[in-house]
Amino acid sequence: MRSDTDPRNCPAGKICTGSVATYWKLAAFLRYAATQPEPMIGRGDDDVFLSPPMLLAHASLLARLSQPVFAGVFEWYSWRTQTLHSTGFGLSAGAARHGRKKVWRNCTSARKALGHDAAQHPVSLTTPRQPDLCVGPLAFAKGPLVMLSSSAVRWLVRSPLFSRDLKRAREMMDGRAPPYHGPGSGRIDDDVQLGYWMAQLPHLRVVGFRRYMAWHDRWKAGVTGYLPRLLQAHKVPWDKQRTLCNQTRAVWSKARRASVSLHCDSSPPCRDCAHVQISREEP
Repeated sequence: MRSDTDPRNCPAGKICTGSVATYWKLAAFLRYAATQPEPMIGRGDDDVFLSPPMLLAHASLLARLSQPVFAGVFEWYSWRTQTLHSTGFGLSAGAARHGRKKVWRNCTSARKALGHDAAQHPVSLTTPRQPDLCVGPLAFAKGPLVMLSSSAVRWLVRSPLFSRDLKRAREMMDGRAPPYHGPGSGRIDDDVQLGYWMAQLPHLRVVGFRRYMAWHDRWKAGVTGYLPRLLQAHKVPWDKQRTLCNQTRAVWSKARRASVSLHCDSSPPCRDCAHVQISREEP
């Protein structure tokens, strides 16, 4: 059964998010999370396996950082600020920069251009004279597991950028503002939207989980061999969930403590990109 927000059911001239309206779920979750007392906030897919001891170990370590934190496994996109559309995907910042060069994308790394800074442009983005600015590349955390510090979430929900983009999304869904027309049109990628918002937070700590060690994007034979270092495995078959839970409990029942370290890279995660000044780290 298709939902009303399925792009295939989207009326001409409107924008629809993916099924179950993940974009609006993200906005509601962030507003709720900003009111909670916990120092770290997690968001994940419903088809992942999470190791509770490793989740607690990672969260405890990240909570010690004094700066706002955005943690996950990162890939790259550029972002159209008026139509809330992701374009120019890359597994790395360099690959996304290459995609940004396509003339038809009209992308730039400029962070203070018209339509990008909410303070410069706080009102509705419906004026035809304003270009659909594309900025990038920017890092976004993949959906299976994202962790944010409460300070980052509270900054975001109070930001004029947050209110502006939600208003723009509503206008497009109601047909009161033109959406993007072209490859990949008909939806708003909530993961990339979150990455765009976080890219505007000064002094943000970007923390990458160790891919293929603690963080697995696909279920495959041998993943259980990464216990007890496994933090998250994505798309785990339901009939394997119980086995993983039992194996995790058995392994951790013999442990006295969890050891998680953080490696800090003094260089920024990207150059010539749409991020404000941020720092990169890796646990």
